[in-house]
Amino acid sequence: FDEHKMEYYIEWDDQDPSGRHIPIKHLALNRPPDKDEIGMGTVLLFWQGRYAANAEVGRLSGVRWHQGKVTKITENASGEKLYSGCHTKTAADGKWVTYKDYEPTFNNYKLDELRCAPNIFDILQSNTQAQENTANVNMHCDVYLSYCPSDSYRDCKAGLAERHTELDNYENVMTDPLQIKADLEAMGYKVLSNIRSRHSQELDLNKIVSCIRNCKLFVSCISDKYAHNENCRMEMQYAKKSASKPLIPIIVGEGGWEWQASVVGMLIAGELYIDFKKKENYDEK
Repeated sequence: FDEHKMEYYIEWDDQDPSGRHIPIKHLALNRPPDKDEIGMGTVLLFWQGRYAANAEVGRLSGVRWHQGKVTKITENASGEKLYSGCHTKTAADGKWVTYKDYEPTFNNYKLDELRCAPNIFDILQSNTQAQENTANVNMHCDVYLSYCPSDSYRDCKAGLAERHTELDNYENVMTDPLQIKADLEAMGYKVLSNIRSRHSQELDLNKIVSCIRNCKLFVSCISDKYAHNENCRMEMQYAKKSASKPLIPIIVGEGGWEWQASVVGMLIAGELYIDFKKKENYDEK
């Protein structure tokens, strides 16, 4: 694993010599995902069709796995969840669609027929622990505040995210996650979030892992944008499932409540959350 390029070098078990340098987002763990790892909009791998052996390159035959997106979740008669969706890429994107058994959609797949990408923070955890032991990375804080930059007026104004809004006075109507951070800091708490490299505007994932591992409380500022942001989703999954941190969900941002059907919503299903979408609600409390 190359943590700088975020890719793996793989020796395929079908002996195919090509495509051995693979970005992590194009990989999946070879195990059935947990129920709370798949929701509406989840990008995953599903199998469809097979490929033949190729004696010239020494490749064995196998099942074709494709990247897809979940668009529908139903249940069968026994209450087992079934997942349907579509390919994330089409012929217009250069995808090969003339292989045998190609269909533009996948329908009623069970969990054991699907695969999900690994959480980058789980992968970096062991490396970060080693760095902490050598004092290269050691981030401690009272609160780690997880939010999507597109939900922050201040981040958008600073050029760290693009804002798509119908509200001209967004900053006066909606709660900015960075205002929550500032108010907690004014109370004397050490709050960290979206830690970036000193040499660029890129997120420093190793430091984020260390910070989440060592924080006392994880606060997630949830919105539809947050649920669709891969980094935010992985932060929340890592904090709740891997690091077992106490978590307070706060609702912010524009939009509706689509996040409830996403992986983010499943992580806090049945739990209480605080609705701070409107700034007036936040100011009252």
